[in-house]
Amino acid sequence: MREIQLPNRIPEEANIEAYFDGTGPVLEIMVPKLRGGVEEEHEVRVCLRPQHHLGGGAGELKLT
Repeated sequence: MREIQLPNRIPEEANIEAYFDGTGPVLEIMVPKLRGGVEEEHEVRVCLRPQHHLGGGAGELKLT
């Protein structure tokens, strides 16, 4: 896992999915990857899960 810079808002071309994967609800955002203002062919997967399914506090999200 590594830290990456993301825009302050979700871009129009991002793909957003919400689903239940058996361990709990998931919000997944596929964001086009940018490097120096030039779009690359790869995407960045951002996956959010409620913490209470992973041992954290209720109502918190974990970014994976």
